[in-house]
Amino acid sequence: MRILILGNSDTAGLRLERGERAWPDLLREMRPADTVEAVRFVPMGGAVAYVGGKAAELEPDFVVIPLAVYVCAVGLVSESVGRRFGRRARSAYLRMERRYDGATRREGEPGRLNRAGQAAARRLLGTAPLAPAESVVAVYSSLLHELARREGTQVVVMGDGHFGREIQRQNPSLPAVIARVQAAIRPVVERHHFSWIDAEAAMAATGRRHESMHHDGVHLSAEGHRIVAALVHAALPALDSRTRPSPASGAAGG
Repeated sequence: MRILILGNSDTAGLRLERGERAWPDLLREMRPADTVEAVRFVPMGGAVAYVGGKAAELEPDFVVIPLAVYVCAVGLVSESVGRRFGRRARSAYLRMERRYDGATRREGEPGRLNRAGQAAARRLLGTAPLAPAESVVAVYSSLLHELARREGTQVVVMGDGHFGREIQRQNPSLPAVIARVQAAIRPVVERHHFSWIDAEAAMAATGRRHESMHHDGVHLSAEGHRIVAALVHAALPALDSRTRPSPASGAAGG
């Protein structure tokens, strides 16, 4: 079987330490007979056409779509700067932010000075998401409608994790935005008889939800990657059974 993952920085293993594995790599180990291909996907711009091209190229049996709510749920100072002062100002701010962040973290964790600087920048310069929630919903809805036209392709959509405590504190509207996006997407999933799985619920069920997130509050930890890999792996047999002919139909065909 061929599995196409429409991934993000987590599927690329961003923030993992040497020797730690991203969940698509773990999934490959769990399903050695299958081909697992992960491509970068951002629900903006010409994303649907891009996926259509990839699907035509790879002809996947399954498409796994982790919802990337970061682009509409998390406010960024750099995005606010870019909208107010232009792209060059945005680039300059990002360089300054990276230098400041690197100088004020302690053992990878944001210390008091780091948090104070972030809070001051957010207060003085404001924040803005990369895209409005409505446009993200529109991209995902169009994508699901497009995949539904591909005969024999099954789809599993994964609700995203809800980030770490610091990101939640900085973005008080985050739970409402995530809920709004998921409430809009789930009826589309159900209409096409696709499958829904929930990364946040799976992490919470372990009783170690905080440990499932990297200390940056955005990405998965190694433990979080193991949880997501197991979650996706468990969903695929149910999907696989839909694509196989029943014994009765097989007998009739013989």
